[in-house]
Amino acid sequence: MNRTKSEKKQENARRYSIGLLSRMFGVTPGSIRYYEDEGIFLSQRGPDSSIRRYSARMIKLLFSARRFLSLGFQVEEIQQIYAAENLPQIQGLLADKAQALRREMEAMQAKLDALEGFRHRLDLAQERLWTCELTQSPPLWVIVNQKGQQVDESAALSQQIGAFMRRLPQVFPTVILPKECLTGGQPGALARERLCGFGCFSGEGGVQGDFHRYFPSTLCVHTFVRMDDATQRYEALFAHCLDYIRANRLEMAQDAYGIDLVRTGEGACLSGNCREGRPQAVYYEYWIPVRAPRDQSPMAPQGPGEGITPSMP
Repeated sequence: MNRTKSEKKQENARRYSIGLLSRMFGVTPGSIRYYEDEGIFLSQRGPDSSIRRYSARMIKLLFSARRFLSLGFQVEEIQQIYAAENLPQIQGLLADKAQALRREMEAMQAKLDALEGFRHRLDLAQERLWTCELTQSPPLWVIVNQKGQQVDESAALSQQIGAFMRRLPQVFPTVILPKECLTGGQPGALARERLCGFGCFSGEGGVQGDFHRYFPSTLCVHTFVRMDDATQRYEALFAHCLDYIRANRLEMAQDAYGIDLVRTGEGACLSGNCREGRPQAVYYEYWIPVRAPRDQSPMAPQGPGEGITPSMP
């Protein structure tokens, strides 16, 4: 039976436009269309009309969907809730989501801790640049992928680095300097070349193969340095450390190691507006393992404050 214009008008009065829902829930009409296309709720359209209209029941359903979305549920997860046939099933889905959110919170907290740790390192770099302190170093795992300017291109090493990068953001570019680089005790041609790679401050293992080196916690001279010129010699860059070591009647125990904290002026280098394609300055944090000579005891540490125990997140 054909409906009269009055009957159609009354029916339309019981349906609500997509514009009203958009204003009511603070979402775009496109979002509402997406929710509908994904089957979260339905509109009603006559055969002779492309205008979407929604019943009061659909408005309640959209509110329900918005509530779940605000709790972090994805559209697919909301569909699972709507498909649940009893309360225990819904409770199980909510419990699974709660556990997933806890894992996300733990991951976010780890990122925040790493960010605050990085900020702390930069604060120390500014406050204690060119100063020395005698302290215990943090344990450091390093994957070495570069000797001098030569990068190792082996597939096995690339696989190791890929696995190591899962520890980001706790991984830092790392430099290992032979003792000869700091003391200048051998001609440059005979000195062992520096090693570069990626380090992670941790007492736990997990790095395997011939590419890694492990530096356990040990007595070190700790310092921050800034390289303003790539031609600077290491013995000049660490002259204050060598003076500190001599003043405290110590001697270098093994190779020094440090992390590349931050570089300034990188943007200019990317645009080709920096000297020799290098950043304006590179800030490093270094640990130089030391020991007392066998025939004497070390003096009390000389330096600002009582020293620090470096800790990375």
